[in-house]
This record gives sequence, C-alpha cells and structure tokens, in this order.
Amino acid sequence: MTRDTEIGGVRLAAGAKVLLSWASANRDADAFSDPDDFVFDRPNNRHLSFGAGPHRCLGAHLARLELEVVLEEMLRRIPPWRVVGPVVMGGGINRLVRSLPVEW
Repeated sequence: MTRDTEIGGVRLAAGAKVLLSWASANRDADAFSDPDDFVFDRPNNRHLSFGAGPHRCLGAHLARLELEVVLEEMLRRIPPWRVVGPVVMGGGINRLVRSLPVEW
C-alpha cells in the first residue's frame, strides 16, 4: 500500500502488505450462494480461478478441455459410483478436497 486506505471496512496503513487470495474470492457469499459447498454444476459460476479481465489465464481453455477429457475417461473406466458421505473441503490459499467418500 502506498497510502493509508480502507478496504471492506478494514483500515490498512501505508506500507502494509496485502495478499490477494483468488480462492477466497471464489467463496464470496455476495457472489455465490452456499460458497463453502462443493456444487459441481453451480449455475452462473463466475469464479476467478483463471483470473479475470486482462489478467485472465491464457491456458484456461486448454485446462478446461484437459479436465473434461480426464473426467470423461475416468467415468468411462470405473464402475458406476456415488458419493456416500459429506465432501470435506480444505486448504489455505488454494481449495482442495480432503475427503470424498464414494462407493461402487
């Protein structure tokens, strides 16, 4: 910070260090209903995982295509399955799945 300012009701002094956490932005209750829940087919999912605007990741389309191929192949090769318990999310700066109980 180059000067004293206030962001979201928090006072920040000049020289303070600020960490921008995209994972936190993706859990903004003003932008996402039930932001802490894993909703695979969330409608109007305007997440910031690949950045935004002029800072958007150039590889975003390739990453989505790769994920689509991996999921299609995985689902084709394993027997039918279903989630049998709560999905437990975790992580600090980045979100991760700590537990995903399934049965087939």
